[in-house]
Amino acid sequence: MAQPRNGYSYVNITKQTVGGTVEPGDILEIRHSIHIAWGSNSGNNYTYYNVRYYDSLPTNTAMITSPTEYLRVITNEGVTLKQYTTNAGDDPGTFIANPAGGEYHIRINLGRYATAPANNKLTGTGSTTGTGRINVKDVNSGDRPRWYSGHLFSTAFRVRVTGNYGDIIKLGAARFYYSTTANGISVPISVLRFQILITKNNPLCDNITGTNFAGENGGTFGSGNSLVRSTSAMFPIPNFRYIVNSDLPNQPVDDGMYSIMKNTSPVSSTNVNANRELSCGSNVPAANACSNRMFGSWDINGDHTGSNNSTGNAPAGANQSGGYMLVVNSDYVTNEAYRQTISGLCPNTTYEFSAWIRNVCKNCHWDSSLARSSGDGVRPNLTWVLDDIDRYSTGEIPYTSSWVKKGFTFTTGATQNTVTFSIRNNAQGGGGNDWVMDDIAIATCQPNLTMRPYGNAVVCFGNQVDFDAEVKSYFNNYTSWRWEKSTDGGNTWSNENSGTGTPVLNSGQYVYYVPHAPFLGDSSTAGNIIRLRIATTQDNLNNNSCSFLASTTVVVMVNNCTWVLDANVIQFKAQSMNSGTSLRWAAVNEVPGLKYVIEKSTDLRQWKTVNETMALATGSQNNYTTVDPGQLSQTTYYRISMVFEGKTKYTHQLSVAPQRDAMLTLAIKTVQNPFNTQLPVELTVPDNGDIQVTLFDLYGKPLKQANWKVTRGSNRLILGETGILPAGTYILMARFNDQVVQKKVIKMNQL
Repeated sequence: MAQPRNGYSYVNITKQTVGGTVEPGDILEIRHSIHIAWGSNSGNNYTYYNVRYYDSLPTNTAMITSPTEYLRVITNEGVTLKQYTTNAGDDPGTFIANPAGGEYHIRINLGRYATAPANNKLTGTGSTTGTGRINVKDVNSGDRPRWYSGHLFSTAFRVRVTGNYGDIIKLGAARFYYSTTANGISVPISVLRFQILITKNNPLCDNITGTNFAGENGGTFGSGNSLVRSTSAMFPIPNFRYIVNSDLPNQPVDDGMYSIMKNTSPVSSTNVNANRELSCGSNVPAANACSNRMFGSWDINGDHTGSNNSTGNAPAGANQSGGYMLVVNSDYVTNEAYRQTISGLCPNTTYEFSAWIRNVCKNCHWDSSLARSSGDGVRPNLTWVLDDIDRYSTGEIPYTSSWVKKGFTFTTGATQNTVTFSIRNNAQGGGGNDWVMDDIAIATCQPNLTMRPYGNAVVCFGNQVDFDAEVKSYFNNYTSWRWEKSTDGGNTWSNENSGTGTPVLNSGQYVYYVPHAPFLGDSSTAGNIIRLRIATTQDNLNNNSCSFLASTTVVVMVNNCTWVLDANVIQFKAQSMNSGTSLRWAAVNEVPGLKYVIEKSTDLRQWKTVNETMALATGSQNNYTTVDPGQLSQTTYYRISMVFEGKTKYTHQLSVAPQRDAMLTLAIKTVQNPFNTQLPVELTVPDNGDIQVTLFDLYGKPLKQANWKVTRGSNRLILGETGILPAGTYILMARFNDQVVQKKVIKMNQL
């Protein structure tokens, strides 16, 4: 006989729509899910008796007992079926603040005919008082809530986090009890007691660098011509069936199954606009039929690898090479979807653990009687776990027909170099919770290092050379620095002086400056290249894998300033186009024989001639245009050298980024609404740069404002210290260059 199955999970209600860490004051909903197969216990009228649920409060939390909070029985989508007060004796639910020996804080009698319990004891006198029964004969006559495979529901109650940052929450010792006969012995089902770290909700890295430690081909799951990868996951999902190529399309990726596919269509269709359930139609062309989709409902999409935004890749057709992705149809109970142990990490170093995820089911909503309607049903909600302690949850991921990046950052201990990562499915299956995942990244968060001046330090012979570097990071542990010098064009490097900086929090990032010791520009220093190395400790400075270099260096250029060329370039512009890079400049005070040499470089050290143009030397000003043909694959720098009688004068340098998709615009993707002590927001920005986020009251008065460095694509930011604001409605506005978006948000004070 199939036994009832259970799962234990929680939802961070405070961050339900945006995801994040668990912080003091957050509200958690503790859920215990149960699935009982239809037709089980057939020898006893398909009925389970004396059904009840017990739980104790998680550590470092307090029960919410306000009049609007209840002990509840909910569907897998979180919809309330039944609700009970926390008082004793008035209904099937009871909460005891200070339980006596042998009792639990919480008890709910479940099923038909359930009434108030006599006590909250597991066994002994009164332990079965008021218990109900559940009928699981079949999908048509069994008790609600129904799913095609069985009776499926959860219990739920809410707590507020009372612990401090750094404390651990341990979930309660939940128990589900039932009997297979009316007077039979009660059978207990226990749970895994997950642990949750209370920690600050830091944003993802500005930029990640170095080795991606994720398994599965660097988190990409590889590529191939076959629809399904021949080998299952490196970490097989426990109790899940792996769907192979020969299973499809007759056996789709059903509840409790997974696969690794290049296309979510079971027949390798590439028609992303094929009909889907609720609008299948009749006598439609085969290319548009619902059968092109998994269950007639899922998206038809490719993987994410190689795409740097939410669009992802087009699906690969039959026998075409395509990237693979993890495809999961969640089980009725929660479980792990990924696990990996990694060694070789750097001590006291900050890493990002992230992945791109997509909810693939648009019309997967069924109510408790199995009536179907539009909507995404159960929304995926995944928890990122580090060394078996929960660190971050994605929040509920709605259906948007696009990918979203989720993850968190963590810092290794002073001597730590090994960790175990896992991702756990934190929501039930059955009617939704169908998702794909790709591009798992476990990589180092690199601080932003900006050399000043940017590029070259140009001085006259015998004058002093002065420059420094700005170190900026969301984390305050990158404090050790060292200047390094090369005298042979960057082939070899020697150490100069080193030290420790003191970061100061400025607009959400920690900043400090490292001045280089001044020196004279002469024949002994001309051509020297100087760079800055940053690490979290002095020991890490000596490990190239645990330290970071500025992406640019300073090249010392010493000029003979006794020679003066009157000609000047007063305007110099560069723009990436489909045909190449357009270069335009204007010059004044030209003399006959003056030549303009256009040069480009990708590293600011090695320069290549693009074009040579003789000066017109007519009139007071002349304008010039040329094109560097071919699209750029990386950021490229341009400059103009003005050559006259064997001597050279340089203009400033321009940086040009590769042409990007013009369709990407500034947008507020998700926002925690309502918010309380802080306001997390996820933004899509069209390019790298600076963004300003401002919170206004309804009269247009700015109340909070912050500026951040952002990268093209998705960025998760947090507007902090909003707890002092009164409850009410506000306007959140984000400004990036000439683009502005805004959204109405609500502040609610915690109970």
